[in-house]
Parts: sequence; structure tokens; C-alpha cells
Amino acid sequence: MLGRVASAIGGAGGDIGAVDLVETTRERTERDITVKARDSVHAQQIVSRLRRVAGVRVGPISDRTFLMHLGGKIEIRNKVADPYPRRPLDGLHARRRPRVPGDPGRPASAPSR
Repeated sequence: MLGRVASAIGGAGGDIGAVDLVETTRERTERDITVKARDSVHAQQIVSRLRRVAGVRVGPISDRTFLMHLGGKIEIRNKVADPYPRRPLDGLHARRRPRVPGDPGRPASAPSR
């Protein structure tokens, strides 16, 4: 049966990433198969082809990227410490203006000639 499933996935242009054995009994074998697809339309084409295989029942289908987003946003952090840590209400414009040494609130004036 696994061979027919793999043939159906390959015939639809899918790429099998992993096959995990979930449960096996005398009556059935349940596997979790990770399949790479180009997009959601391609994924539906693969599922349609699998549903046509005799003896195969397609269970719940999930998108790996969608599952990663469940429960919140993906956080991206710098591995290198920021040499200019931001304070509240400190924008990039404040870092670019030269300041008078010893008085961070007062901008430096242009040198007089």
C-alpha cells in the first residue's frame, strides 16, 4: 500500500519529505506523510490523486508553514548585540544627529568659520 501511495504522490509531481508510522493494527496502518508541493493548488492536486487510490483514506491535511504560525508570530532576533540599543521613543533620526559631548539632549552646531 505504501508503494501505491508513493507512486501517486510522485505521479502528481509531489516530493516525499518524511514518512512517520503513527499506528498499526490488524485492520489498518496509519502513516503521517510529509509532502512538498509547489503551492496550494499543487497540494490539492496531490490530495485528489491520493483519494483515487483504492484502500487509501486521506486524513487531516495541514500546511507546515501555517502550523508554525499557530500561537503567535515567528520572532527574528539578531545574534549580534546592537551597539546602539534603542531607548523608548528613540528613532533612527536621533542617532544620526551629532550631539554635544556631555549633553545628549543638545544638538551640536555647525563649526563657525
